[in-house]
Amino acid sequence: MGIMNLAVRQYAAAFLLIGLVISAASGFGSFQYEVTLSTRVDPRQVPLNRSCQYTIEVSWEGDTDEVEIGPVEEPAMTNLEIIGKSASHRIIETKTGRRVFKTIEYTLMPVSPGMAHIEPAELPYTEKSTGKVLTVRTDRIAVEVIKPVHEPERSLKRWIFPGISVLFVGGVLFLWFRKPSRKKRTAEEPRLLEEIFLDELKQNIRLKDPDRNESFTRLSRLFRLYLSKKYRISTLESTSEALIASLKEQGADDEMVNRCRHVLTMADRFKFSGRQASRAELEETYTLVETMFASILGQARTAVREREQSEKKTKQAKQPA
Repeated sequence: MGIMNLAVRQYAAAFLLIGLVISAASGFGSFQYEVTLSTRVDPRQVPLNRSCQYTIEVSWEGDTDEVEIGPVEEPAMTNLEIIGKSASHRIIETKTGRRVFKTIEYTLMPVSPGMAHIEPAELPYTEKSTGKVLTVRTDRIAVEVIKPVHEPERSLKRWIFPGISVLFVGGVLFLWFRKPSRKKRTAEEPRLLEEIFLDELKQNIRLKDPDRNESFTRLSRLFRLYLSKKYRISTLESTSEALIASLKEQGADDEMVNRCRHVLTMADRFKFSGRQASRAELEETYTLVETMFASILGQARTAVREREQSEKKTKQAKQPA
């Protein structure tokens, strides 16, 4: 009996050792990874005539060869419009290997005062060894759109030096007392629409970007948003032909209609043909939009000055001699 018990214990130990080896081999064959997705908006309270930045950041670390990262779809949103987009990649070394970051930034323009929402972002990825498709998801983000802000006038620095003449002091005092009324009048006047979009054009459309078709898409989207605000028509979902027809119905002159047709036709050409736009074609369309904004802005400012001069003359005529 003692010999049989010893044999049983030996066989049991052998089976236990085999189980540990199989378990260890299975452990060596497994892989570890981490995939994360985050979103943020800055600022969360944005004036109607300002833009905000929506950022999506994807990162993964570990056995990245065993994971296939899917695309992040363009965000769905209400009361906000995309007027710019950029993307970047970076890699950092960690204690466990390399961590890869992909960042996508959208420039958003509010449509109307009130609440705006950006729907959750989703990132699908596939485990190559199992074929299992997993998804990470963010939360919905709310953005408050408030009334337009007024542009503060930049204050001028004045330095008073000893020994200046009485005449110069009188001139400085004259300008000093006139400046508050001018500043008050300027603060009451919001920025003109063309001034806002001219700034957005220069900040978000980069002629040196290698993907010129994407630049054309951003330019077309910005231009359509401008037309929707200026003429109060639906432009972002309309075809180019329907948009041109709406402009004519709203009384746009022939010059404006022809410019719009040129910009929209060029954007559609590269959107549907798949051909890469040339630098010259992008610069030509960019210059056309920039010149149009600057021309309308100049005419509006001239009209404002003429109105102020007319009001000044009327006021002077009413004063007793």
